[in-house]
Amino acid sequence: MATSGEKVEACTVMQFLHLQGKSAKEIHDQMIAMYQEGVPSYDTVIRWKRHFHCGQTNLEDEPQSGRPSLAEELGIVAQVEALILSDRCITIEAIIREVHIFNIIHDELHMTKVAACWLP
Repeated sequence: MATSGEKVEACTVMQFLHLQGKSAKEIHDQMIAMYQEGVPSYDTVIRWKRHFHCGQTNLEDEPQSGRPSLAEELGIVAQVEALILSDRCITIEAIIREVHIFNIIHDELHMTKVAACWLP
């Protein structure tokens, strides 16, 4: 995945070429010739060209709103892990009833249910 700086650089190049009146195809082709790899997809070039055409000039990603991760509360992660390690055949429903969460098992503990047992 490209870093934030690389994304801004690519957007800057796209914006520059857009201001020169280039089409999305011309911009994409020119970026491939210039960079050879790590070039945004053609669909991405089209999306950014649409942004520039509508007068949007901010090249940074907009802040994303969303729910904070429950895993940030480390006590919950430890509680889920303790439940699973104490009873490897525990069901998701039982964990949800006990701790009131679901995504920590997969997202934070990286465990998958295999043959009715949780495995890291």
